[in-house]
Amino acid sequence: MSPRAERILAAVFVLFALVAVLVTTDHRLRYLERANELGIGGAAAAGRAERVRPLLPAPYADGFMWLTGARELVASGRARLHWTTSDNAPLGRPMHWSSLNFWWLLALGAVGRVATGAPFAIAVEEAAPYAGPALLALALPLLAWMAARRAGAWGALVVALALAGAFPLAECFYAGNVDHHGMIAAAVMATGLALAAAGGGWVTAGDEPRARRWIVASGIAAAIGLWLSAVSLVVVIASTGLGAAASALLWRGANGAGVRADGSAEPAALAPWPDGWRLWGWAGGVASLAFYLIEYFPGAMGMRLEVNHPLYAIAFIGGGELLCALWRWRRDGTLARADVARTAVATIAVAALPAAVVAGGSSWYALRDPLLWGLHQDIEEFRSLGDLITRTGGVLPALSPLPLVLVAGVLLAADRSRRPAERSLLLVALGPALALLLLALWQTRWIGLWLATLAVLGVTAIGLLVHGRPGRPASSSSFASRWQSTIWVTLLVPLALELYGTFEMVASAAAQAESRAFVPDDLLAALIRDMAIVIAEDPAAPARPIVLASPDVSVVLAYCADIRTIGTLYWENRPGLQAAVEMFAAPTAEEARALLRARQVSHVLLLSERGFIGTSYKLVHGHLDQEAARNTFFGRLIYGGETPPTWLRPLPYQLPIARLGDRPLHAILLAVAP
Repeated sequence: MSPRAERILAAVFVLFALVAVLVTTDHRLRYLERANELGIGGAAAAGRAERVRPLLPAPYADGFMWLTGARELVASGRARLHWTTSDNAPLGRPMHWSSLNFWWLLALGAVGRVATGAPFAIAVEEAAPYAGPALLALALPLLAWMAARRAGAWGALVVALALAGAFPLAECFYAGNVDHHGMIAAAVMATGLALAAAGGGWVTAGDEPRARRWIVASGIAAAIGLWLSAVSLVVVIASTGLGAAASALLWRGANGAGVRADGSAEPAALAPWPDGWRLWGWAGGVASLAFYLIEYFPGAMGMRLEVNHPLYAIAFIGGGELLCALWRWRRDGTLARADVARTAVATIAVAALPAAVVAGGSSWYALRDPLLWGLHQDIEEFRSLGDLITRTGGVLPALSPLPLVLVAGVLLAADRSRRPAERSLLLVALGPALALLLLALWQTRWIGLWLATLAVLGVTAIGLLVHGRPGRPASSSSFASRWQSTIWVTLLVPLALELYGTFEMVASAAAQAESRAFVPDDLLAALIRDMAIVIAEDPAAPARPIVLASPDVSVVLAYCADIRTIGTLYWENRPGLQAAVEMFAAPTAEEARALLRARQVSHVLLLSERGFIGTSYKLVHGHLDQEAARNTFFGRLIYGGETPPTWLRPLPYQLPIARLGDRPLHAILLAVAP
């Protein structure tokens, strides 16, 4: 196929995916519009003195926190948000979420303000459901172009179908998903695709300038990912480095010439490029440091290793130096004295990061805190992949078929008849795919990023089958293997199923838009919005009420009615979470009242669904006893029907439904006497 025909075909694939996303977005927004008509907030929105804020669809509860933060950012007039008063009331707490997603929401709001004339804060909330699709509209053509540089139209097809139809990767870009996961996935894919376009550490004669541009682009993409989620990208960067190191150790070349498994010489024009890995480390490290300064300089810098920090930049640079030294040693058989010294310094640079995590404890890395670790057991996204598959009835309903690509990648890498440069390219892509597989088996929150790395592996594998060499696309493959048919099957079957999944995604969204039924969690969010309105309109309530509610409920309350809450599921809010746990686990009315007073709580919202009482009991006592949890003070109120004491005044709110799905639903809304 001619280059022009490949470009046209790649454009067709991208256009198909974008049209599918556009149609799906329209259906999802229609459903969301109906969901926003639920409850007193929806029915009476037009006649209320205060505007009723639009809801986001399940299961994107973090989006409420992003929008609350965006509202605080607009009100403050500042460019960065590093303190929030929405939870840990009445004190507030630090906020370390990346400004990139806040700026993206504000940019969409600016467009909405121009289009509708609405006030800026309102325009941000109304434009928020478009955040995911708009990001995809920008990222998909760019990533498909990068993939096409490695694998032609086939590469563009892999990326288009992965982003449009591979669940849960595609879910990162759904309408109403106001979170940073789509940005993180795009950064991961850009990191891998740019490395593949650079040749994965190998270059041909005269090709260094082009490879240099791609290697720098990969480093910058990884640094953007660190800015968005250091925990996620450090895994991708480290496993990419391990893949490159494995390829160096498996290479049997010397003096710049490769050696095939059969002993024949590799063409001298294709040679290892150790300095490319050094450049990758420096590009990523310098960009990471620059993004850290953009985010925190000058007033909010500190030793917080949960987020991007100079230690990540130092480790990135050190890792690049180590890979450079390893490849030089494998290529030349020895290391110059200067390289030995650099290797020693680089080792210290890489080791500094994990040493700081260990030495600093939870004060430097909050995720080591026992309370947060204990809480993870009850959070959906921290459960195992096996648990997800069990609850959804099988592998395919729970997961995209894209993992079949892993079989093709492993078979290609194991084929010793391939040139060393080709195996190196595969191992660099396999590193993150295998590392994220292990993490996805452990916790489902990693599945989306795992699929992103599998898309990169798929592009790499198809590129080698179709074009046969790293770097610029060639016209034909240079080898034949007895596994080739199997490899093609494990590549084409996922693509066919992803194509079907894309059509199924459109059909499912259309059916949801036409149905009169609602997702139970969306119905619950509308009810919580109603209760937020009732609390805000309580004549005895302070200007900004402080409400004790479960963490899941708290983020919705804070968004819907400018309510301050106590405990939320964010590592920065460890003090507020601890306070909420102690309140919910209080055994007596007297103890509960003392704890409520200490936090100036004005209202309490108890729900039988996601009540947090059992979890609180487990965190306090170290084990779960449902009967004992229901016998705590708040447990007796919501589950036992006990009459509240006189210092708790019931508010006039009656749930319009008695069941949520197949479960009974009860709610108690109480005002706390001063």
